[in-house]
Amino acid sequence: MLRQTTILLLIAVCGFAQEGRISGPLSGVVFDEPTHSVRAIVGVPGGSYFGSALLAGLERAAVSPDGRFAIGQRGDQIVGMALDQPETVLGAAGSLFTWNSTSTAAVYRDGGRLMIWKAGDAAAREAAALPGEVTSLAADSQGRSVYAAISGDGIYRYRENEDRVLLAPVANAASLALSGDDATLMAVDRGAKQVLEIDAGSGGSTLFPQNAADPVAVALSKGGANVLVADGEGKSVSVYNRSSRAPVSTLELSFSPSRLDAISDGIYALNWRGSADALEVVALQPQLSAYFVPAPEEN
Repeated sequence: MLRQTTILLLIAVCGFAQEGRISGPLSGVVFDEPTHSVRAIVGVPGGSYFGSALLAGLERAAVSPDGRFAIGQRGDQIVGMALDQPETVLGAAGSLFTWNSTSTAAVYRDGGRLMIWKAGDAAAREAAALPGEVTSLAADSQGRSVYAAISGDGIYRYRENEDRVLLAPVANAASLALSGDDATLMAVDRGAKQVLEIDAGSGGSTLFPQNAADPVAVALSKGGANVLVADGEGKSVSVYNRSSRAPVSTLELSFSPSRLDAISDGIYALNWRGSADALEVVALQPQLSAYFVPAPEEN
């Protein structure tokens, strides 16, 4: 399966390069909001372009970090798919599609239900009933524990055959990011304009010291050694050493970031401003740098 998908993507990428006279490796696969399609990023940071659509007609979607799977809404159906397999209908409605770091499970909200889809399964299953509006979701590497930020309430952990656990009473939590060992959950407290480090097992939170005037999103590097914080007011992204809490670097931006979602290893989406603008990305390769992903003219 993996070999077939890899071959498919490599062939597709070669096609993109020929169509748009663009060459380079595959940097990632993303859901392009303005065009409602799953598309590949071809090239290296600083010189990347969008390839043609791998999947089109999705109103909202999320692609797994390894680029092999996607889940989203097409018309009045929620569909899950491998990029070389027919779609699987999972339901009628959904939002906040989020993948775990290992690309083995996706979680999403379906009305008042928390749903989880194991990549490739024939159906999604209900993980829990939700007590209120969800602002952010995360799942552990095994797809067993799901974390949800409930607006006006707090951050909860849901695990099969267990009662839900309140990890932190944060009323305005957003942008959940789970460490690779599933031990630590990072979150932004939008009300207090703080970044929190939460024990994903027993609960309880501590402030993660950082200098953002208005932290809007947080992310972790793949190995978990660094914490990235996007500052909406300061128009910047800063990197901190997770162990020492010391700042590593800060990248000034010409726009206000609104998200910090991992696309692939070391590459994070900052935002899409609209159909006329490029996808804005920040990369750790190895230094922090911002770049843009314009589409080929024929697209």
